[in-house]
Amino acid sequence: MVPEGWQEQSLDRVFKLASGSTKPSDVNAERHEDTPHPVYGGNGVLGYSNHSNHSGNVILIGRVGEYCGITRRVTEPCWITDNALYAKDFFPGNDIEFITYRLQHFDVSRLRSKGGQPLVSQKPIYSTKFFLPPLPEQRKIVDILSTWDRAIETTEALLATARTQKRALMQSLLTGKRRFPGFEGQEWKEVRLGDIGATFNGLTGKAKDDFGQGQSFITYLNIFQNSRIDLSKGGQVSVGHNEKQNRVRWGDIFFTTSSETPNEVGMSSVLLDEPDDVYLNSFCFGFRLHDFKTLRPEYARFMFRGQDFRRELHRLAQGATRYNLSKGNLMKTPLRLPSIEEQECIAGVLEAAQTEEDSFVDDLTKLRTGKKALMQQLLTGKRRVVV
Repeated sequence: MVPEGWQEQSLDRVFKLASGSTKPSDVNAERHEDTPHPVYGGNGVLGYSNHSNHSGNVILIGRVGEYCGITRRVTEPCWITDNALYAKDFFPGNDIEFITYRLQHFDVSRLRSKGGQPLVSQKPIYSTKFFLPPLPEQRKIVDILSTWDRAIETTEALLATARTQKRALMQSLLTGKRRFPGFEGQEWKEVRLGDIGATFNGLTGKAKDDFGQGQSFITYLNIFQNSRIDLSKGGQVSVGHNEKQNRVRWGDIFFTTSSETPNEVGMSSVLLDEPDDVYLNSFCFGFRLHDFKTLRPEYARFMFRGQDFRRELHRLAQGATRYNLSKGNLMKTPLRLPSIEEQECIAGVLEAAQTEEDSFVDDLTKLRTGKKALMQQLLTGKRRVVV
């Protein structure tokens, strides 16, 4: 059903498309007075230049590769490279912000060529047809969606600040540069990982058909993405009653063993919940403390993600095209640890900072989900606005 008052238009009657140009030679990473103009490729800002190839107020469309079809509006003078197309010279009767939202909702990446490197060209974009409302209704819809965008941008800024503050706290507290009252002057002791615990392997002897049903197991991504294991995001695997597999338990620490880049090797996560028959994936290994008298798991959660420890794992990464972590080398890694009491104080502060960050992440997810649902209603005419 065509919404009342809306008209079908092909995009060649809405705007003109142009291709970007080769990146200018004077691109800098930072913006300065002599390089005031951003340089855009299909994946966003690549740097800054003193040149611009148009005056702004265009819709940027990623043309090739991973960011093919990514759409955003650019308001300021800038340089757009040949990795992108841009919509300009809009015909009367349409609002550029509304068309940007409509293209984002449509997802231009669906127009990319099949086979080889992803590529979107002018012809399929021009031939795409939309039902578009009159200009006053377009502008009313823009007013509503831009309010959501401002809320998203505000939450993104709050999240970025919370993450920056947490990183600063981690760096100062986990290195002893900042101490709590009552602990000043207390020496930190050095231990090696292999002296305070032992490693264990994940699932063994499993075939493809064993997965998808059965008991829970901790996935690679759960470890890679979270400093604390989220048991609600586990996979499933069939494990026989008499089968010998290592079950995980509270306080276990898990490490990824390989990555495509050395700075992502050995990402860690700590289990701080009581599991019931939960296992570990076969692409990671676990580390179990002999006791909790030297290292608290709540403190380990942040220590193993701290800058100093991550820097050490980067040094231990082995490989050329794919990087691996040796368990033997990891067990030889020295750690400087404060007393258990100071560990608990540090972990408490960092846990509060983490909770604040997680709250902003949750808010941001809800805002983005709400906006997406609203776009589906407003941009297709299923829900009408009062102009």
